[in-house]
Amino acid sequence: MYRTLEDAFSKENNFDLLRLIAALLVLYGHSFIMVKYNAYPAPFSDLMNALSPWKDDWEDLAVNIFFVISGFLITASYLQSQNFFSFLKKRIIRIYPAAVVSITLCVVLLYFTSAVPFQDYFFSDMTREFWIDNSTMRKTRYHLPGVFEEVRVSRVINGSLWTLPLEVKCYLYVAILGLVGALRHRWVMNILVGVVAVSIAVPGWSNWIVGAPDKMRVYSFFIAGAAIYANRDFIPLGRLGLALFAVLFTTLVFWPAEMPGAHLLYVITISYAVLGLALFKPLRAINLRPIGDWSYGVYLYAFPVQQTLVWAYPSLTGWGLVMAATPLVLLCGALSWHGVEKHALRLKTVKLLPSVQLPFKWPLKK
Repeated sequence: MYRTLEDAFSKENNFDLLRLIAALLVLYGHSFIMVKYNAYPAPFSDLMNALSPWKDDWEDLAVNIFFVISGFLITASYLQSQNFFSFLKKRIIRIYPAAVVSITLCVVLLYFTSAVPFQDYFFSDMTREFWIDNSTMRKTRYHLPGVFEEVRVSRVINGSLWTLPLEVKCYLYVAILGLVGALRHRWVMNILVGVVAVSIAVPGWSNWIVGAPDKMRVYSFFIAGAAIYANRDFIPLGRLGLALFAVLFTTLVFWPAEMPGAHLLYVITISYAVLGLALFKPLRAINLRPIGDWSYGVYLYAFPVQQTLVWAYPSLTGWGLVMAATPLVLLCGALSWHGVEKHALRLKTVKLLPSVQLPFKWPLKK
């Protein structure tokens, strides 16, 4: 049995499975707030609300899972990259092509749900801003002319896109930390993480990082993933890890959400659970590699597919929307992986720019 996260990380893992589960959790959570006649939070959301100081629902938990995994793997990706530019190229070809295709398809196909004339639709400032800003991930735009105006979550084309600009910013922060050598020195990372942890723990101190609570939450989970990777040699797994998680979870259950430290405790507990499951050996029997990583496509297409179903069938219930949307969204995820993402990833081996080595090189110190 593995003793630390480092021991387990060098072998097969469950990251693809957890990301797919998280993407489907987003679909599940959104389904119950999108229907028109019986909108209510997803079943068992009150359990999540009780545990989370941010009052997370299932879709929020899913985003937390994505960002802690991303923090862990993106930090590893930088340290395994040949140089700064190699890292940025890998990140660009992983996140942008599938998103641009999804956004373009939304613009084109959702025209047929709009009553706005062709010229007014395709040549409007709203359509142009939707495509450009979302495709570049500079800023999230939610509206297209005349689309989804009568549904409960009115005019929102894809409510899940808000996380993509934050993900890109996280990539840039990792690149900057890697460029100055901080990622290669565990003690430097721990000092930086300690400053952030104190800011999260003390009410009101986190505003210097970012003001919006949702942004603070996802950044916190990304930072937690990066910190766990930096300390992977010292973080227990196996029986000791299970005992540690039991202590953390029990403390979280009985720790009042309004008390200082509740947010930090929640981030640590969920992050440790997610990465522990990602490296948990018995789960590896569910191997998704033969079918590919559908999770990103599922995440990109779930919201517009659900909105389209609600627009077409306004009497759908929450569970009805889950059942109708899930197979369609899984199909979209499969097509995105096999039609776009898999081919884009082949560009990793293509030299788009000359190989540029930095004038300095920091030694690797765990």
